[in-house]
Amino acid sequence: TEADADANDTSGAERIADNIVSSVGVQTFDNIAVMQAAGLSVGNTALCKRYYAGGELVEGLIFEIQPAGVVADGYVDHGNANGTVSVLIQTERLFVQQAGATGDGSTDDTLAIQAAFDYGVPLIDFGNTSNTFVFSNLLLRASTTVFVNSVTLRTNIASGTAIRTESLSRTNMRIIGQRCN
Repeated sequence: TEADADANDTSGAERIADNIVSSVGVQTFDNIAVMQAAGLSVGNTALCKRYYAGGELVEGLIFEIQPAGVVADGYVDHGNANGTVSVLIQTERLFVQQAGATGDGSTDDTLAIQAAFDYGVPLIDFGNTSNTFVFSNLLLRASTTVFVNSVTLRTNIASGTAIRTESLSRTNMRIIGQRCN
């Protein structure tokens, strides 16, 4: 029936995750907490479909398992139950949702957004959503582009600078986007 077809339909993010798993041979998990409990071995690769249990699907949460001793920040790198560390694999673009930002308009996303800024990729993306990200006192690193499109960035500080740059010299930083509040 049509209802059964709807129940079995998967989202685009789930299909992408499933395609990555089948083409690369990584282990897949519903969310990061499940991955952390799985006891993965050093050298394994894991893909999480969601950041939080029951949260929105997030594309690109692919982790490489590294030995104990690697410091996990809890946003883009996660400590596992067996002492190993899951380190996010990313090269060019990082969505703030991949670092745990919710964009729900009430959660303070400062630490997750800062973790994305600190990750060291040239492009930080807030996605093309109508989410509202709440934050305070962010430090934008040199040679970073921040892309915002149809999102609301709302600071939770009464006064002062909400986003500051790493230095006053010309550092090649840009904030670009359309239809933003």
